[in-house]
Amino acid sequence: MSRKWMFAGLAALMLILIWGCEKSPTGTEATTDKEAIEEIIAGNVGGYFSFDDHYGADDTTSTKGTKEYAFAIWWRWPSSWVRDITIIIKDDSAHVTYVGAVTGIFHLMVDSVPPLDTLIDHPKDLEDDFTRYAIFRRYADSVEAGYRGWRLEKITGVEVTSKDHTVDIDSVRVQSTSYPDTVITDPWVFVDRQSIFTFGPEEEVTLTVYSSDSIYAFLHARGCFGGHCHWWRWRFNASNTGTWTTPHHEGVRVAAFDILHKNTIDNIDYMYDSNAWIFPYMVVAK
Repeated sequence: MSRKWMFAGLAALMLILIWGCEKSPTGTEATTDKEAIEEIIAGNVGGYFSFDDHYGADDTTSTKGTKEYAFAIWWRWPSSWVRDITIIIKDDSAHVTYVGAVTGIFHLMVDSVPPLDTLIDHPKDLEDDFTRYAIFRRYADSVEAGYRGWRLEKITGVEVTSKDHTVDIDSVRVQSTSYPDTVITDPWVFVDRQSIFTFGPEEEVTLTVYSSDSIYAFLHARGCFGGHCHWWRWRFNASNTGTWTTPHHEGVRVAAFDILHKNTIDNIDYMYDSNAWIFPYMVVAK
């Protein structure tokens, strides 16, 4: 495939993803409490329940080296989703466990040595499992506002693991004006809805991913680069550290810390081997 056509196709896919990320529900027709909570989750209200934005061609981040090839482009492309939502309701509280599985293809487009004008796809089977938790509360005085009065109270991040994965994120470090030095060691810690990470518009954030494995680390998030603000994938440096600039528009977004075993990209015969932590965050003018 010619590089110029490859890039054109990726750009089109980016537009599809961005359009999908902006959707939000406009109402509810739930007749039971469980249906109301399921509608909130399925509708991805406010972006709190986004978890799949790192699937797809969110950019054309490349890897260059002197191994089996000189140039590589990669992305995940899902073909099927299985979701299972368990809701346990007691009085005016509900505990939610949200698990699922994704199957598809990890596309690795490589240019052989010496560089050619053709990128060859070396697809790898993709099987991911994900888990997150949430707590909802029912407010009787807001029933007329929709969803039978149910509102999201607390939420965790999402952990995504590939089948037979060997790599693991140990922790993530966040350093910025809003958070001088914060370390996340568990993606499943409950956080109040209004207490998730909150940054100012276009705030510079230094991020570090810690892992004991031989990895490439990436961040998938909305942000600004070169005067453009949309969904990007950034590659961290050799120390797994990078600087991200938050979007300038206020609202709830998600960011995915994503690691791949180096051989997933450096060796066309090695399996897809990944771990990701995904968190909601807010951008608010301060």
